[in-house]
Amino acid sequence: MPADFTASATAPAGTLARPTLTVLTNQSARSVGSGLARTVTPQAAENASLQVGKELTTQMGTAQAKLPAAARVLLADPAAVTVQDGHPLDSHSGLGLTAFYALTLVVVGMLSANVMSGRVDHALGFAEFEPLRQLTGGVRSILYCDAQGDAGLTRGWAMMAAGLVMAALFGFGVRGWYDREGLHRIPVETTPEKAAVPA
Repeated sequence: MPADFTASATAPAGTLARPTLTVLTNQSARSVGSGLARTVTPQAAENASLQVGKELTTQMGTAQAKLPAAARVLLADPAAVTVQDGHPLDSHSGLGLTAFYALTLVVVGMLSANVMSGRVDHALGFAEFEPLRQLTGGVRSILYCDAQGDAGLTRGWAMMAAGLVMAALFGFGVRGWYDREGLHRIPVETTPEKAAVPA
């Protein structure tokens, strides 16, 4: 909204100065937000202009009949609404979808790496030693094979037990090392020294 909006809207009828409401959009705020700003905001601004026009017409009363036709039309809809790019995008900005493209590349790279890693492990004979594969086999045994031990449930439980033992050994080992070194996990509160009071 321009600084002289009120002065322009209430200017004498002979001047015909129409203020302009400018809707600024930001294309880098994703296409949905930019699209909403381009459709909803101009409609709201036009409705506001018509509301101001009704109030001005009411204030003018019977005096508006003496105005020329162009002035009466301007009085009914006093503000023009324009839409502009408040933050224009660079020609190499990817239409503001850089984060989406980056995430897509990360997901595609991760999936490709997982597929290739599994294929290489399978070709070399190492696939059976993956801990997550053992857990997946245990879940599959519960869901599809009536929780039979030879369908993978026994290996899943064994891998979970081994993981628990390794995690406990590592945790207690680090805690023991902290205690031997005299490191504190919680900072020790220090009391401020009292200043000596002169006698």
